[in-house]
Amino acid sequence: MKKGISPLLAVSILVGFVIVLAIVLLNFFDVFSQDRTDNIDNQEKIERVCGELSMLSFEFCTRGSSQVDGEIRNGGGLKVVGFESEFRFINESAGILKLDSTDITFIDPHGFAGFSAAGFGSGPGPPIPNYGRINELEGFLYFKNVSHEGETIVCPGNMELIDYFSLEECS
Repeated sequence: MKKGISPLLAVSILVGFVIVLAIVLLNFFDVFSQDRTDNIDNQEKIERVCGELSMLSFEFCTRGSSQVDGEIRNGGGLKVVGFESEFRFINESAGILKLDSTDITFIDPHGFAGFSAAGFGSGPGPPIPNYGRINELEGFLYFKNVSHEGETIVCPGNMELIDYFSLEECS
């Protein structure tokens, strides 16, 4: 006489196993899809807030051959609560010039902030260490943090191109 489990018991065990497996897989995919949806919603909010709701515009001018002044305008409806920036140069080996933005701690909606960046190398001689020559300016790289619905959103970096030869002398 052979010993084993009855067919009814075997089918019951298999059905129970399939049900448990289905529940585990449904929970996994529910959590996975919720995370993906949250990431998409969050990315959409960052793009909207960092783009159209906090538009910054820049005006640059020169003071002699070793200083660039400028003005940052917030054309959007959100407050920029943090701001970091640096000038980039065509000659990467010349380095970068970080703009001291301690004065620019925030920029109100439709407000503006001025800045001055002295210390560019000038003339045919060697540049000041880690600074580029003013006529090698390529752009202005900036990072901003924006206040939106009670939270601070960190925006990705943006590059504002600068054509040095089109800059006018500051008035």
